[in-house]
Amino acid sequence: MEDNYYQIKDKLPCLSMAEFYKKSTLADLFGTNAQIITRGYQSLEIDNPYVKGQLLYAQYDGFTVCYQNWEVTSPFKLQVDYAGKRMLKLQLEMEGGSHFEADHRQTSIHIPAYHHQFIAFDELSGELTYTSPRRCVDIHLDLAFLKTLLASQGVSAKTVDQLFNDSKYKLFQQAIPISMEQLSLLEDLIQHPYLGEFARDYIRSKTIELILTVFNWVGDSLPHLGRKESDLKILQQVKLYIDGHYENTFRMEDLCRMFGINAFKLKKGFKEVFGCPVFVYVRTKRLQKAYALVTESCLPLKEIAFLSGYKYAHHFTQAFYAQYGVLPSALRQKREDFGIQSTSGYTLKRTC
Repeated sequence: MEDNYYQIKDKLPCLSMAEFYKKSTLADLFGTNAQIITRGYQSLEIDNPYVKGQLLYAQYDGFTVCYQNWEVTSPFKLQVDYAGKRMLKLQLEMEGGSHFEADHRQTSIHIPAYHHQFIAFDELSGELTYTSPRRCVDIHLDLAFLKTLLASQGVSAKTVDQLFNDSKYKLFQQAIPISMEQLSLLEDLIQHPYLGEFARDYIRSKTIELILTVFNWVGDSLPHLGRKESDLKILQQVKLYIDGHYENTFRMEDLCRMFGINAFKLKKGFKEVFGCPVFVYVRTKRLQKAYALVTESCLPLKEIAFLSGYKYAHHFTQAFYAQYGVLPSALRQKREDFGIQSTSGYTLKRTC
């Protein structure tokens, strides 16, 4: 896309925000009294000579998540001006991609399809170029919210400040491929079946998960580069084993003995390649299974705890609340109150 961009950019028509969105700023755009639709989002139609599509957004204290789906009828440029305005955004391009070039021509931000970038600046103006159909998710954040969120994961506010001071305009030198975990979260955000307040709670939870996946990689945007192929193969085998046996009880030494790898190499390598420690990954897999069973079955919660690898129900309840911010019993009750159907087509009843 980049070579093509430089060949055609000067010939393309350039639209202002007002011409494209019918709103001159993001604050005006997200402040629009849009139609409330199902699944927790507000919806705006995009209809101009260059793009036909839809914008969905949901606003929360500390962030706004926005999904855009465009059919580009003719290539164009979009003039943006963030002078004097703090911009902090996680941008995930699922189709089409985006290319930004600042007015002073010294800064460019290229995000191809199926890549993401974290963008941060106090003021910047320039042009975005679009030449093909586009699907993307943008998460606009308040710095105070991000600091609080990362502090809950053990990252100091000083570290966050230093991180963005060191990374002029963009967190990563180059856009990072969207991982399978992130792709799954994106699909959950866009295609979830939920309604009402439960939908908003669900969107908030998945958005926060998505933000945290980005900061698992901070400091080493592609940590697997430079590792031996044999080590990568072992780490992948460990992950596949966990994927199929996460409900079982096992120790680090069991995994080391089973796959012929020392504990230091397994701990360090697994976190760098897959973004989290081994047993955090195990817990996440267990709780994902538990979430599905709570929301899509009528099994007793004690049985769900057992099937998810938890010997004691109270340990399961504590872990579930820590992961999703809601008790499993309250989550099930919410779904019953809204009469929400499971993805398999069965409506949860109060007899669960």
